Amino acid sequence: MRSLLLLALMTVVSTELCNTSGKEGKADRNSINEVKALVRTGAQFLVGQSCPWLANNIEKVLFEKNCRSLAKQAICYGKRVEERYADKTEAVSYEQLASGVDDLAELGNLACDKGGACYKQIARLIKNKCMCKNKKKCNPNFVQETIAAAEIAYRANAQASVEQFVNARSETLFGEVANLVMGRFGSVSDFEDFINDFLSEDVQEKIKSDAEVAAEEVVKLAKGFCRSGCFNQSASFIESLFDYMHDGDECIDATQFCGSCKQNAHYYFEDSGTTIPCCLDKVIQKGIEAYDYIGKQYGEKIEELSDMVTDELSETARNRAQEIRDELNRQAGCIDEAYEEHKPKCGGAGKKNKSKA
Repeated sequence: MRSLLLLALMTVVSTELCNTSGKEGKADRNSINEVKALVRTGAQFLVGQSCPWLANNIEKVLFEKNCRSLAKQAICYGKRVEERYADKTEAVSYEQLASGVDDLAELGNLACDKGGACYKQIARLIKNKCMCKNKKKCNPNFVQETIAAAEIAYRANAQASVEQFVNARSETLFGEVANLVMGRFGSVSDFEDFINDFLSEDVQEKIKSDAEVAAEEVVKLAKGFCRSGCFNQSASFIESLFDYMHDGDECIDATQFCGSCKQNAHYYFEDSGTTIPCCLDKVIQKGIEAYDYIGKQYGEKIEELSDMVTDELSETARNRAQEIRDELNRQAGCIDEAYEEHKPKCGGAGKKNKSKA
């Protein structure tokens, strides 16, 4: 449940993304009201039985007091993203990504200011109203009953549409993998049975322990990121980098980095004298450490799972999967080379980088 709450908070975005007047302001207010209505309906499906108080007071929990501004801006951000990308038929460029970086900076600053209080509000109300052990006040089986209700809601409202969508793409790699997953996992219990068969109790306990440690590290990292004002530093750096990378006719697809885009990035660092902000580099380093740790600790099981899936695919799908893997490895290699070449010299922890971005 905590992870679901954190996921909800990650959708929080800008402080100035909602229009306040004219037709645009009315459209945004209508969107906010539509989302609230959808959330109210969804709450009745998901927690109407497991926690009636939450179902009847979902607006108070998610849209008022400490969460008011976060929820409002999250909805408006969704609209702004849809307006920017929904009707695009061409590849998204680095220039387009750069145009949205300021929104992300505002997201970070707002999350730093309001995120903790909003999370505590949601967690406190769910704990006190839904999850406590007092059967007269709460439901000790809240989580299990909510998951069961989600399964029922999915089958009643979404399963047929999902299956139709997947079947229409049955001859693609995505379609084959999706059909494989849907055939194997018809319920949460199917997934639990697979995990118990595939992973020993010791490995499951280790994953749980590692996840708890990782969650604590993420919280520490986020607090340091906020205290250092790193959202603004990072946004300024990324926006200028992406704009410079787009300065050419060949770097036009943000899914590609090797070649012209990598060369433009190199020129950016050389011409501007700018370096990656140290507060951002700290996050990059932590990500690299986490990736290496997962590969060392769980690489064999990941490969085993990959082989299990691959064995179920057609030859065409296997070839396509290998092409995608090779391309991802190629792009990752180019990014790694660029990072190693321009990695900042930050010195002691907590020092501010003298970025010109």
